[in-house]
Amino acid sequence: MADTVALLDPELVRPKRGAGWRSILPLLAPAGLLGLTLLAYVRFLGIGFVASDSLPLIDASRLTRVTDVVELFRKPVMAGTPFAAIETVYRPFVSVMFGVEYAVWGLNALGYHLTNLVLHCVSVLVVWRLLALLGLRWWSCVIGAGVFALHPLVVVSVPVIARRDSIVPVTAFMSAWLLLIVAERAVGRARSAALSASVVLAAIALLSKESAFAAVGLLPLLVAARACADGVGWRTALSRASIVAPYVAVAAAVFVVRYTVLGGMGGSADLSEDIPWDRYTQILGAYTRGLIWSFSGLASANHAVWPILAGGLLVGLGVASVYLPRRQAVLVLVGLGWLVSFGVFAMVFRVTTVGWLAYYALPGLAIVWAAGLEGALGRLRARGPKLRLVSATALLVVLAGLGLSWLATSALVRGYDQWQFAGDVSRQYVDALTRCTAASPDVGHVRLDGMPSLVDDGQADTNQLGVTLFEGYTIEAALRLLFPHRELTLTVWSRETLRRVGQTFTLACESDSTRVYLVASY
Repeated sequence: MADTVALLDPELVRPKRGAGWRSILPLLAPAGLLGLTLLAYVRFLGIGFVASDSLPLIDASRLTRVTDVVELFRKPVMAGTPFAAIETVYRPFVSVMFGVEYAVWGLNALGYHLTNLVLHCVSVLVVWRLLALLGLRWWSCVIGAGVFALHPLVVVSVPVIARRDSIVPVTAFMSAWLLLIVAERAVGRARSAALSASVVLAAIALLSKESAFAAVGLLPLLVAARACADGVGWRTALSRASIVAPYVAVAAAVFVVRYTVLGGMGGSADLSEDIPWDRYTQILGAYTRGLIWSFSGLASANHAVWPILAGGLLVGLGVASVYLPRRQAVLVLVGLGWLVSFGVFAMVFRVTTVGWLAYYALPGLAIVWAAGLEGALGRLRARGPKLRLVSATALLVVLAGLGLSWLATSALVRGYDQWQFAGDVSRQYVDALTRCTAASPDVGHVRLDGMPSLVDDGQADTNQLGVTLFEGYTIEAALRLLFPHRELTLTVWSRETLRRVGQTFTLACESDSTRVYLVASY
């Protein structure tokens, strides 16, 4: 029984006599993948508080006493700021994380970036182990986890402190699913412990971002599909899905709390408005474009090619899965269902920041690629009817082609210097703001001319990354953090968009008896 409960199944990692170096590959491959993951993203640790929401999130989450933790569970994110007027969301667990980290790191951005990177690395290992528990071979598990680890979409979220709320729920939910599988295989106290820990992790995911509700809603399907992949009939598989009842109860409770705090569903301000139908297709296009990524320069997100491509890939992969062995076929369909669910979520709730949400879609890609490649290669080795061979070959070509394109555009290969540039601009601007304000200790007003707000150099990558710099509430948060004992008001006189990476500007500080001016000239 201990072998079936263990997270590291001995049958997957036990060296076999006479197998030579191949016997240790199942152990070395995940370690190598983790090393590549660190190599890809360690360069972003020094980019500072880049993106317009990073400093405001930290400022709004500061903890001065224990009761502040409770307060973070009783109000929306950045309540009382201009951000809350644009988007009303409830993510208290991530807010508490920021509060604790501010107590530890203060304004040292490195600590926050390390947390993001560690969370992603944990998710990589969880996805790898989860694929193994779903019954896939070690090499396909590593490939699937590699898709999750190095897909260029990761560069949208992991390097940005403010996008922590896209990372935490994935780490928490995937760990919850893994422990749920462990609980299904265990008995007695081991089963209770694994299930309890799994439910707690699911609750953390739900308290970190609303997209976790879509993931929890998929749990019955995930449980039933895994049983079906093991050879169980559909009726028995569906009956096993009753194990998710505690998760449904927790999701309902969190939803009630969330609804009460927000006074409604929350979300962006335009949810209550009617929007044209083509807005939904644009969101689907942006979602598909982000997942494909490597070919995003071919057309903008609102081009009709992306919804058409999404439908074509979905149908093609679904049909091809029919010719795979049962386990791989079921898992490919599970992965596709995962991808479709988050695409529908984005459209229903009109999620414009699709790149952030799409990080949650990456586990679905991992499942499709791991199961699809394993099943296709298995069919080709086994031979059989010509139609099966043609289908397996086509599936292998599509999966391998896309996978290699993602590797070529991953942070392991491409520098994504936009983030480093944005970090340099942010640091230079905040340093100048600090000096300018500190030099006039008696004034109470700050005016900014030419505040750098956005990086838009026309490149598809930059658009996909969503490189933002400063909004008015970013500077207000910075002033509160930098000068906690001064009452400072702010006026943003004008904003600028940087049109190329590496664009230079000069900063001039002026002052009078009532205010200071920070003027940026480009």
